[in-house]
Amino acid sequence: MRRLSINVFPPIWGFWIGISVFILVLIYPLGASLPTSAQHMLAIVLLMIVWWISEAIPLGITALLPLVLFPLLKIMPTSKVAPNYNDHLIFLFLGGFLISIALQEWQLHRRFALFTLSLLGNNPRKILWAMMLSSGLLSMWLSNTATVLMLLPICLALIHQLEEESDQLKDGTFKFATVLLLAIAYSSSIGGIATPVGTPPNIIFLGIYAKFFPGSPSLSFFQWMLYMTPLSIFLLIFVWGYLGFVVLRKKDLPLTRSKSHFREKYQELGSLNAAQKWVLGIFLLTAVLWIFRSEIDLEFYAFPGWPALLGLEDYIQDSTIAMGMSILLFIVHVPHASERTPLLKLPNIFQIPWDILLLFGGGFALAEGIQQTGLAEFIGSKLQFLNNFSPWLVLYLLTVSATIFTEFTSNTSVATTFLPITAVLASSIHFNPMFLMVPVTIACSCAFMLPVSTPPNAIVFGTRYIPIKIMAGIGVSLVLTISFLVSLYFYLVFYFFPIN
Repeated sequence: MRRLSINVFPPIWGFWIGISVFILVLIYPLGASLPTSAQHMLAIVLLMIVWWISEAIPLGITALLPLVLFPLLKIMPTSKVAPNYNDHLIFLFLGGFLISIALQEWQLHRRFALFTLSLLGNNPRKILWAMMLSSGLLSMWLSNTATVLMLLPICLALIHQLEEESDQLKDGTFKFATVLLLAIAYSSSIGGIATPVGTPPNIIFLGIYAKFFPGSPSLSFFQWMLYMTPLSIFLLIFVWGYLGFVVLRKKDLPLTRSKSHFREKYQELGSLNAAQKWVLGIFLLTAVLWIFRSEIDLEFYAFPGWPALLGLEDYIQDSTIAMGMSILLFIVHVPHASERTPLLKLPNIFQIPWDILLLFGGGFALAEGIQQTGLAEFIGSKLQFLNNFSPWLVLYLLTVSATIFTEFTSNTSVATTFLPITAVLASSIHFNPMFLMVPVTIACSCAFMLPVSTPPNAIVFGTRYIPIKIMAGIGVSLVLTISFLVSLYFYLVFYFFPIN
């Protein structure tokens, strides 16, 4: 799949713009109220933002700048910066990547998708829903990029079949193909908000929240799913309705095979082999251990988390589970091709997107630097005017800003830059930090307009079935509407069921 580059400005421009901004902020006096170390920190933040937006150098390499610039500018020594790059949350995502690789390695993704299609896929709108449901459910546990890459071959095979068999005009089939591909990209982003490991901004939020508010309880895996899964389901249904009934007219719907066709394809896969049973079992066990790690309080009865039953409540974290299950994938051997082989091998490690893990570390380092230098307090003092606005308006402005900004750069970059500022703003205007930070986190995953917005968009755009004008036209309505819906959802949640 070819890589697309549709940035706000070319990388070479971004490189020199970043350098110029960095030098200018370093030498230009910004006022006596801003400490020198905070001014240096601001210069680093702006340099990294520009380089992230323009992709002047690889995102993960930009994330390593704090290791060099923090010591050089006397912000903090390398020995204090480096621990941000091995935060336990990074190992949580590392474990998630390894489990995702195992699912792909043993072809469980294809089995899951065909099973879903065999249940729902006997007309175009049901096929659209089946693919969106498959994408949404998979992306709850896998990265949205991996989810789209797994479903794309099935989706393209389905499109090619429709082109061969449909008696209708090719234009109708072509439009349905466009919508179907956009649907799996959009639903992979929407599904990812339902679990902490579903998309990078979720992990970044947990890390930055812990940095800024170390004394406050964060969201457990179960709590996250309790609040985010209803929103994810609602948005999935909303986007399906928009794509299936507003974008697709009746004349655009091609004739399709019956459910029995997909049932036959699923049956051709045969029964689960030993490797698939092991991987599926480890995947389900991981999900169960994550969900039931913390206490589940149902008001009438509180179910203690399993670590508490073992006397390990203060020792076991979600990352412990992720790494334990990942190590198990390398330990378990199964019969395959007349020999016994492990579920994962050493070469599989090279499939891990290490640059994303570095990006997490860079975001955590930025958050700590903003705190330690006093830049957080300075920014907070300049945002005091928002105190005069209603909570709803502040929430909506931040949500729509994050949603629009993430259209032009990666959602991970937006999260690493927006969330520290949002944390500072919440403190300065005396809002519950989760009231602002959680919606901004979710907004970072709602990128639907441009190929550069998120890897799933770029992947489906690369199939050449989607003109960029169509993607932008469909996406702009979704961006504005979903920003409003996300803001409204969290405003009501915090009014009736406060998270913290």
